[in-house]
Amino acid sequence: MKRTRLRLVLLFALAGLALGFELGALGVRGASPGVPMSGALALSAGTLVAYWAAIGRFVPHYPPIAGAVFLVAATVRCDMVTFHAAWGVALIVLTLMDHRLLVRTLGPAPTDAAELEATG
Repeated sequence: MKRTRLRLVLLFALAGLALGFELGALGVRGASPGVPMSGALALSAGTLVAYWAAIGRFVPHYPPIAGAVFLVAATVRCDMVTFHAAWGVALIVLTLMDHRLLVRTLGPAPTDAAELEATG
């Protein structure tokens, strides 16, 4: 499972770098202001769902966030600003929800001295 997760992270990083270089090249040529990014935003929402499926589907908030990103891609004409804004908001929400899941899973830290001695 760790190898699969590492491969997915590397694959998504490389795909993001390739997309970034392509968009950078378009910007150098002066074509970036009108480049529609709806397809890239929808594709990135799909990759988020694929990542969720690959890690075991134990994180319930990934599909709704990917759905919201896809909804933005489907309803709004996306340019670079909209693309980055949608992913910025999605990453903030994902981070907060991941933190909430981690806190609920781990529970509160023991504060009593007897509890500390009993746990280790």
